[in-house]
Amino acid sequence: MNTAHNENQETFSFVDQAFPRHVNTQEILIQANQIRSEEIARLGKAFGKFISRTVIAPMVIAFERRRMYEELSQLSDRVLDDIGLTRGSIAQAVADAFPRETAQPAKTAKATLHSLVANQGAQVASTVSNDHSHHPLAA
Repeated sequence: MNTAHNENQETFSFVDQAFPRHVNTQEILIQANQIRSEEIARLGKAFGKFISRTVIAPMVIAFERRRMYEELSQLSDRVLDDIGLTRGSIAQAVADAFPRETAQPAKTAKATLHSLVANQGAQVASTVSNDHSHHPLAA
């Protein structure tokens, strides 16, 4: 295989039948750098997703669990009873709101608390509507 090298243009000319045209090494280097940059960006994005899933999301969930637990713990026994909880069931309510197997934060503690109250309120309302004894509600 014969190769001729012109140093001014940095071009290789292949006389062999397999390579009948000129190859511009500068173009190849530019394309290689572009491909390398794209791959580095792709790997950086994948690494960011990995860190988000394995480090950040669990930290957010732990923070939200703790905040929900603290908010529920600060409520009076009467308010807890109104939403269908007791002091002893706070930990279970928090655990149910944030299952361990999920990698994404379920909801914010406030939104979860509101949905918990809404669900408990619906259960209480259905219990009251099914109660045919017609006792007045205590204030």
